[in-house]
Formats: sequence, structure tokens, C-alpha cells
Amino acid sequence: MYKKHPRVPDAALGRDGGGTSADSAAAAAAAHQEEGKAGDEGDDPDQAAPPRERARSHVPPPLGDGGDDEEGVDFVSRLPDAVLGVIISLLPTKEGSKTTTLSQRWRPVWRTAPLNLDAGDLAPDGEALAALVDRILLAHEGAGRRFCIPAQHLHDRPDMVEGWLRSPALNNLEELEFTVLEGPCYKGRLLPPPPSIFHFSDTLRVVAISQCRVPDCTDLMLQFPKLKLLSFQQVKISENSLHSIMAGCPALEGLLLRRCYGFRCLRINSPTIRSVAFHSPCCGGHCDGEGIKYGDETNRWRRKYRKNIKSFNICLKTIVLDDYRGSNPQIQFATFFIQNTPKLENMIFTGGPNNGNAYFIAQQPKLLEFEKRASETARFHFRPKQCYYDWVHIKDVHDLSLADPFECSC
Repeated sequence: MYKKHPRVPDAALGRDGGGTSADSAAAAAAAHQEEGKAGDEGDDPDQAAPPRERARSHVPPPLGDGGDDEEGVDFVSRLPDAVLGVIISLLPTKEGSKTTTLSQRWRPVWRTAPLNLDAGDLAPDGEALAALVDRILLAHEGAGRRFCIPAQHLHDRPDMVEGWLRSPALNNLEELEFTVLEGPCYKGRLLPPPPSIFHFSDTLRVVAISQCRVPDCTDLMLQFPKLKLLSFQQVKISENSLHSIMAGCPALEGLLLRRCYGFRCLRINSPTIRSVAFHSPCCGGHCDGEGIKYGDETNRWRRKYRKNIKSFNICLKTIVLDDYRGSNPQIQFATFFIQNTPKLENMIFTGGPNNGNAYFIAQQPKLLEFEKRASETARFHFRPKQCYYDWVHIKDVHDLSLADPFECSC
């Protein structure tokens, strides 16, 4: 019996929780080299470990025999194709396509994985981008998970977009987004949403529609039983259509309305909704919103619609009023929520030029009638504008799922 050779310490193999397989291999190689030197320099050859022992101590055991030295094994590549496909579908489009160059094992996986096609991850634009999207959809053999393209394609090539949405590569689509960049509103003629989106009504969980007009007849078809996040940006839609669509989304958790027009009142009656973002300045010369009036005019919404409110038990916990200047309409709007939100925890007034003025802040408890607040634990904060981004850090529909959508992300 020969003497058992000592194992490489766990710390050298990176088993303390912070090491990697590359670090482990490097440590083992260094230990092997030092042992070789010790055997060459010793005067007594019997003191050196037998070659068989040294070799045996550094050869990793076969997979699954319970050995300790399995750090160098590529366990990820041994996963089933279905699991690898889910991993790839969560990567950006460009990064997901690069997995085909990893090895022969990975080469076919991307083509059969649930497709995550986001045109924002791709370099070309215009005609070049359209041609690239066309090639990807034609070559893809699996189902679709996410399809995200600029809304400009709805105006420039509507027939091509309709063909994309009918591609088998987008079967069982879960996320559909037509995106817009920051800047002025689109001033051209708005087209209805592509009819093909109705084919995904049973599977869609995220929908972002931009630079479209929603005809009144369309609301009867826009029924999404699994939809959780809904966004309309630069969309013309009537009040009846908007409320009808929301009623057809029983699982809705987040709603984003940005630069939309065609309706004067927004009613939300949903037991599942958690986040609502509403931003409606003039868009393309349209200023139809009557819900909130800023300036010296009378706050008409409060006088006109208060009698129509069926319940004053508002369940909001955090309310943020941006660009608060202490005008009469703003005060009336704020006091409505202060007096009718029994679960309110924090109300934040930001962005006004006087929000750092001690005298201005000292006047607000009386003007806002804090003593009549519905929540005894509510706290009120007056803060200067933290950054110069004009939208409350909700840049797209996915920001609605954040725990704190008001947190500055600049």
C-alpha cells in the first residue's frame, strides 16, 4: 500500500463560494507544478510521491461517481434543449444569437428556442432592419415569446408587419411591443393596430401599442384574459373603447397611458391592478384631457365627476405629484386624495420651484387640510426635482412591474 497523496485544499479549488471552474483548474495546475519541482529537487527519490499517485490525485472522476473534483465539467451544456431554450429566450436578441458559436451542442438551440426578437438590440434601422427581421422569422423553427419593433414600421410598411405577425415563428406570443423614442409626437395619419394581434389574445401577457388609433369597433376584439401589463403611447382612443378594453383584461396589473387623447375621463375598476401611470400633455395639437387641469382655470373634473364616483375608498399607498406649484387646481386635486385614501402611506410633492422654500412648505398643511386626512399614518414630503427627466422614470411598460416605479433610475 502506498501512502495516500493529500488533496488540494478546498480554498485552492474555489469551494468557498466565490471561486469559478477556471480558478479551480488554475489552482490545481499550480499545485501539480509545485509537487513536480519538489520531486525533482529532493535528494531522496523515495520522498517524492509516486508518479501514479500524483497523476491520480489530479484526474477528475467521471461525472456522477460522487467525486469532489467536478468543477471543470460543463453542466450547462448537459441540460435538455427545452431548458437551454428558456435560458436563451431571456437573453437580448443579439446575445442569444451568439450562442450558436459556442459549440456544436449549442448551434441548433437558438433556432428552436422561444424567440425573443427585440429590434432595439439590433444594429440596422429602416429597410435593413426590416430585412433582418424577415430573415430571422423565416429561419426560426420554434415558437415566439417576445416581438418588439419600432412603431415607425406600422406607418412605413404595414403589410410587412402584418406578415410578420402571421409568421409561425410567433405562435404563442407572450409579449408584443410597438415602441417609440423620446421626442415630439407623430403628426402623420394614424392607422389602426394590425388585425393580426387578435390571434394572440389568449397568450399575450404584455402589450405596448404606440402611434395608432383604436376604432370603437376594435374594443370588442381586444380581449386579453392573461394580460398583465398594457401600454398605450401616442394613441387616439375613445373613452368607451378604453374602458371596454380594460374590462376585457381581468388579470391586468399595470397600465401606462402616455400622450394619448380622445377621452376625457379615466375610470379604473379592477381588483388586480397595482400600478397606473398617466401622462397626457398636448400630442400633435390634441389636448382633450379634462381629468386634470393645471393653471388658473377651475378644476372642472373635480366638480363635474365627483358625484359619479361610486366609492371613495381609494386603496393607493403612494402618490407622487410632479411639478407641484401650489396652484388652486393642484391643491384641490391633492386634497381629494388626502381625504379619500385611507391606506395612504406617503404623498410626495416634487419638482416645483418652491419645494425647497421653508415658508412655502409651512403653508401647505393648512392649504391641503392635512387635519382631514383619511389615513392617520400618512406622511407628506416636499422635494425639489431630483433630475431633469420630464417623465416619472416610467419609460416603458416593463417599468410598471418595479417595486417602486417612482425611484430615480438616472
